[in-house]
Amino acid sequence: MVTLEYDPHHAQVARGERRSGRGSAGMSIFGSARRWTVCPALVDEAPFDLVFIDADKVNNANYVRWALRLTHPVRC
Repeated sequence: MVTLEYDPHHAQVARGERRSGRGSAGMSIFGSARRWTVCPALVDEAPFDLVFIDADKVNNANYVRWALRLTHPVRC
């Protein structure tokens, strides 16, 4: 699991959950997903199976565009 955390406190909580064994294995990236360096950095981790967006609503369209680039299509 990869989390993008804008708030330093949320990033610290996510890292603490992983170290304690209560959270999923993975990494937390501190920084704004709106910065041009954050989402492109995830290309090496892609494709993702699921993207959950819970961020500033004004930028949701940008986050959805990145989510579409970083996930693979589901065939039923």
